[in-house]
Amino acid sequence: MASLLQEIAAPVDNNLLLFVAVPLAVIQALMIVFSLVGKTKWMRWVNIIFALVFLLFNVGFLAEAQFGWEYLLGAGYLLFNGLVVWYAWNWPKQGA
Repeated sequence: MASLLQEIAAPVDNNLLLFVAVPLAVIQALMIVFSLVGKTKWMRWVNIIFALVFLLFNVGFLAEAQFGWEYLLGAGYLLFNGLVVWYAWNWPKQGA
């Protein structure tokens, strides 16, 4: 399958994976951990801000989509980030 995709687009450079994909994955994992242990007041805004930043990346991904599965994947990304913003905005207010 990877050989089929490489014929469509240029292969992904390892530097791209190192400097983009890994930090984004770490940020997402830290968002989960800090949501569980952080103060509600601060974590609400951290999750909203990071989800909006990821939403902008995903709009860029969707703008460059060429195939049907890329549109579906981009729509899923947008939906997921929209849900993160919505849930963080509607968290019950508790003591800071």
